[in-house]
Amino acid sequence: MRAAGRYIPSRPPGFPVFEGLMALLVPCGWIATNLAAVIAELGAIAAFAMVLARRGVRERLWPLIAFAFGAALWVHATQTMDYAFGLAFFLAAYAALLSRQFTWAGVMLALAVGCRPSYGLLLVPAATFLWMRGRLAAVVSFAVGFAPAVLVVEAPVLFAPETRDLAGHLARHAAHHATGSTLIPLLRGSVVFLIGKWAAAAFAIAVPLAAARRMRGSRPAEAPPDRAAFAFEVLAAVAVAGFFLVIPYEPAYLLPVLPLILITAARALPRPWTAVVAIAMALQSLLSFEFADRRLAPGDLFVELAERHALLDRSNSQLAARPTAPTAYTIGRFGIHRLIALGGGLEVGAAGWSSFSASGVALQSSDGRRIYAERFTAAGAESLRNSGWRIRGEAP
Repeated sequence: MRAAGRYIPSRPPGFPVFEGLMALLVPCGWIATNLAAVIAELGAIAAFAMVLARRGVRERLWPLIAFAFGAALWVHATQTMDYAFGLAFFLAAYAALLSRQFTWAGVMLALAVGCRPSYGLLLVPAATFLWMRGRLAAVVSFAVGFAPAVLVVEAPVLFAPETRDLAGHLARHAAHHATGSTLIPLLRGSVVFLIGKWAAAAFAIAVPLAAARRMRGSRPAEAPPDRAAFAFEVLAAVAVAGFFLVIPYEPAYLLPVLPLILITAARALPRPWTAVVAIAMALQSLLSFEFADRRLAPGDLFVELAERHALLDRSNSQLAARPTAPTAYTIGRFGIHRLIALGGGLEVGAAGWSSFSASGVALQSSDGRRIYAERFTAAGAESLRNSGWRIRGEAP
């Protein structure tokens, strides 16, 4: 974007708030971009603390620990992606709704949409909340904040040529929707991603016990029910989960559901079990369990670190490659992004400036003997071969 002097989405449909922030921070290096993700996580934790207080959750410490130190946020969202940023703005919007700061809530939700457009699905839950809380006046107040903010945020997307045919883009992704044969594995993987294996086991024990306790008439002391907030949380969870089932690419799409689960658990479970669930979620980051092999395994934190080191080693190997003949390497979109971040004196070609799924030369060495691409079309690969180039799936 800096070189072109205009907004260029990293991928359709565009994530302008996050992409604009990264365009400012990338010249400062990877420490700045990763630190921004950490700050976004801290903002999400602070906003969740406000939500818990405004929802009248008396035992706020344990759900806050579960949220902050569970693998979903602590491990998987600490990366140069938009997940933590969108989640922070979403929780800030919900905290503002609960505080009756409806205009501010609209601005925060617009910023969440600018980080991740799927947050636009939460307009229906928000409208339901507003109508139940303040009728038309609350809806108007929210719209005064949301409408101008989202227009400003999304204006660059509307004028970017790369975001044309968004309907076709959505249709191509939706073709991979959940089916009868994939639904159970998707649900299992989503539960493990959000709360981890240990907490899933804890919930499996705690939920029946809590239900039996309520049937006996023994309920934990809690604040009076807030029907508007409950409606918002249920509708938001349904909207996010429904979107994931239509486009089940990444379980991180479900991150907005995590705080909603923890709110419900904190209000419904006995106090000791709330602590057990929180400890179990935090434990998943450090220690896991492989059911198939019946053995303990490194937690998500150590798995993530190993994967990142392996990817970094691969990218450094790609930069160090010195082939004896002109060679073209196809390394995928994330491989291209890592090489751009690492530098190495590579020149950026036309495909390197394009959005995802760009065919052709993305990066090339100054001596002209190495080129890197996300992919090549069949015709492009054949043309290179006819010109004396070797094509390799990965650099050694």
